[in-house]
Amino acid sequence: MITISFPYKSISQEFYSTFEILQKEFSSIVHFSYNRFKDDFSQNEIRNRLKNLNNIHHLNSWIKECAICEGKYIFNKNKDKKVIFGGKKNFFLRQNNKISKEEFKEKKLSFLSIQGEKYQKGNRNFKLDIENNKIIFKYSKHQHFELQLPKLRNNVKKKLLQLQLLNENKIGYTYSIKLSKSKIYITFDDFIDLKYQNLPKKENRFLSIDLNPNYLGYSIIDWNSDDDFKLIHSGVFSLKTLNDQQFDLNESSNHKKNLYFNNKRNHFIIEISKSLINLCKEYDVKHFCIEKLQIQNKNHQKGKNFNRLINNYWCRNLFYEQISKRCKIHGVLLHEILPQYSSFIGNIVYKDLELPDMCLSSIEISRRGYLFNEIYIKKKLEKKSIIFPTNFKLKELKMSLEECFGNLNINLEEGWKGLYSQIKNSKMRYRISLNDCKKSFEVFRLKNKKSMIDKISFQL
Repeated sequence: MITISFPYKSISQEFYSTFEILQKEFSSIVHFSYNRFKDDFSQNEIRNRLKNLNNIHHLNSWIKECAICEGKYIFNKNKDKKVIFGGKKNFFLRQNNKISKEEFKEKKLSFLSIQGEKYQKGNRNFKLDIENNKIIFKYSKHQHFELQLPKLRNNVKKKLLQLQLLNENKIGYTYSIKLSKSKIYITFDDFIDLKYQNLPKKENRFLSIDLNPNYLGYSIIDWNSDDDFKLIHSGVFSLKTLNDQQFDLNESSNHKKNLYFNNKRNHFIIEISKSLINLCKEYDVKHFCIEKLQIQNKNHQKGKNFNRLINNYWCRNLFYEQISKRCKIHGVLLHEILPQYSSFIGNIVYKDLELPDMCLSSIEISRRGYLFNEIYIKKKLEKKSIIFPTNFKLKELKMSLEECFGNLNINLEEGWKGLYSQIKNSKMRYRISLNDCKKSFEVFRLKNKKSMIDKISFQL
């Protein structure tokens, strides 16, 4: 989703008086709906109860429905939290008589939020006129107000013009609008890249990633079967320098330098997602595999810094949202893959490639993605477990393990779980770190020298 915001003005004083009434009535329904959802009322029951309210005479049925949906959104977003309309800060300011009752009432008002509709030219209450730098607010059939926009940046104007043209040509591309007394917010899905979606892609080519707070390893592979593949490209995005510098600050979480690093990390997580999708386009990738992680914020019993790294610095949700959005835009199929034992299996089975741990793990994720696609989407193969490899020659695997771990008594009859326990209990290292990697590679700074994000590409 994209949200664009900018100030606006109206030359009509009637608009401001009308908007004030609409905002108050809209806010009443939002607050009423939120409280009814808390009392376990259904949306239909709330809709019927609105008929008994006396202070909502100026809203049409669609705006009322949008207000109910806004109340439902606030309820779903804050199920385990106490909601204070107007915000906690203003609530305490009012308690201490630092703002007046009228000021607090005004701050409690919700934005006038109108949802989009595909078959109503994107939004039934608004019409875009970007060439003339204005948006038409269609309050009723006979009452329309012009909202004058400031001079828009070229990239913003280009997107809004595209949105306008899509709806003028009756394609129907929905957009929602939130309105305050002075600002307007337009929210819509990013545009589908039809040109790239229609280009032919390699049917069995997968880009897969191994997620890690410090390193993000990726690989692009052509699969013929689950034990026959060709590695096309592999690399790592390293956030370790950025994370280490933030560790060295030793400041509170709300310190301005910490906020600076958090914003910088979020920005470059988005840039990394763009780079990965660009690799998909460059190599004609059809499938994108990402680990399905469900990690709760908690004390991991490995020290303060480890907890900060996993709970605070690891932007896995932001990364997934960005990848999911961009795969949809460019027509790349996204697969969520179970990550259990992926690092262990990757380092054991594919160690001859001499790549680091995060790249070898991504190859194992890719193998599972390939099998998932063949079994559950194409339905070409019989159903079987995709977590553990079954086609590798166990005798050769045992010999290579004995070369690595010496006289360790390896019993492959116990299966992969048993093998994992044996090597873990032996306390011997099986992961290949980036520093131990023998494969030649090139290191670049992502975007600019000050980014503190390294892009590492391996020469295959």
